[in-house]
Amino acid sequence: IVRGDTIEYNADSYKVSEHAVVEDLLRKIPGINVSADGKITVNGKEIRKIYVDGKEFFSDDPEMMTKNLPAKIIHKVQVYEHKSEHEKMTGFKESGENDKVLNFTVKEEMRKGWLGNMALGYGSKNRYEAQTMINRMQDDDRYTFIGRANNIGSQMPMEGSFFFGDMNGGLEKIWSGGLNLNKSFSEKMDVSGYISSDKNDREHIQKSKIEHIIAQGNTIKKDESNTISSMLRNAGSARFNWQPDSLTTILGNTNLSLANSQNTNASTYHTLEANGDTIHRGNSSNTNTGDNYTFTGSISASHKFSKKGRSITASLQASANQGTSSGSNHSTIYFNKQQRTEVLDQKNTGSNNSAYFNGQLSYVEPIGKDKFVSFSYSFNTNTSESDKDARNKDDDGNYTLLDKRYTRSVLSNSKSHNLMLSFRSSGEKIDYQLGFRLNPSFNENKSYMKDSLLDTQKQNITEYSPDAHFSYIFSERERVSLRYSGRSNHPSARQLSSVSETTDPLYVTYGNPNLKAAF
Repeated sequence: IVRGDTIEYNADSYKVSEHAVVEDLLRKIPGINVSADGKITVNGKEIRKIYVDGKEFFSDDPEMMTKNLPAKIIHKVQVYEHKSEHEKMTGFKESGENDKVLNFTVKEEMRKGWLGNMALGYGSKNRYEAQTMINRMQDDDRYTFIGRANNIGSQMPMEGSFFFGDMNGGLEKIWSGGLNLNKSFSEKMDVSGYISSDKNDREHIQKSKIEHIIAQGNTIKKDESNTISSMLRNAGSARFNWQPDSLTTILGNTNLSLANSQNTNASTYHTLEANGDTIHRGNSSNTNTGDNYTFTGSISASHKFSKKGRSITASLQASANQGTSSGSNHSTIYFNKQQRTEVLDQKNTGSNNSAYFNGQLSYVEPIGKDKFVSFSYSFNTNTSESDKDARNKDDDGNYTLLDKRYTRSVLSNSKSHNLMLSFRSSGEKIDYQLGFRLNPSFNENKSYMKDSLLDTQKQNITEYSPDAHFSYIFSERERVSLRYSGRSNHPSARQLSSVSETTDPLYVTYGNPNLKAAF
């Protein structure tokens, strides 16, 4: 059934087994595709958010819902465009194409009481998998716990299974758990959030043979690698929706993520000419340990005035990221034509820190029947700092010798203003919006070798972007929509820098100062 811009499916029209999960139901619905790794697309567009009765469910992990909630509790499956909070508050469409979202409505008789599932499996070679889901519903209040563990990393479950790992090759062990809650304290206040913890251990052995066909002569590259990795991630989110009166809405959201990763890789490689002569061959081993902390927070407020259609909206958003890493890099490369061997024995440390801030103010004024004009202004600032220090082994066996090829510090700062003027007409049959955006910005990028400045790139850019949206509504179930959004894409200061960056002896990158903007 099509209702305006929403496509709605009746879940009971698609037959699945008694123990099927939501993902099994989605596989039955025409136009909805679920890939082997669990990614969901609707008519080719990826689904990035999933709601249950209009409320977020494990917002950063849609698969938590599709792989665990029983299909039998679902009443309707709805597909519609995701609107930003600013778009919901003002009614004006933002530039760019909106993502599609899935919303699942729960059957009325399933909205009260407890619901749970458990699956256990054990096989040869000590392979196992376990999954549990406990759900408590009371009208609009929901509490859901999900726990899972396995060491099989299977990609494609049989219908009715309650868990499978996301596996991109190799053997993988997964342990994870999460608690999601939605609570309505009153008609004016809703609170939701989740906490989750995930641990992944993986071993991946790979062999490859690649032939490069180029004008200078074909080459063949053979590689073998063994990678062992481990990651632990803890995350949490909290969100509130408060309506102190019928004309005012205040929203708040915060997210925190803490992650630790460890990686070890050993590889051999051999590059040959088409006639079989060696160009170079070598082996390498490296280790890396990293910690990463990410925080984001936002708050927005919207007020509707007594004059119908008049409103004002303000929002603030901030984020911070801090990462540290340490590791080692050992490699030996033999260059046949030069009869030369290059040995690298190195330890390195690194850090990545960034901070972002955005403030936005919008005002909407009605200028006639079903016609509105909107003015919005936003300010963005972003700073980042990345640093890598690489040291080679000295004659005494200590890592004290600075390797200038691998050592870099990059400082980036950017500021931008965004002004948007839009007109919207919303009629019974025709709905259209016209807008024009002015976006002046400043970017600066500096590259250092310790205290020595290597390069500075500065950009002062002013962008002009038109925006238009048109919809003709034939009926409640039929409509045609057209959208145009212009946007220029400027190369970053880092892409313009001519200073080289080396990640390994065979992979050196340079920027291009002559790059032009694209529109």
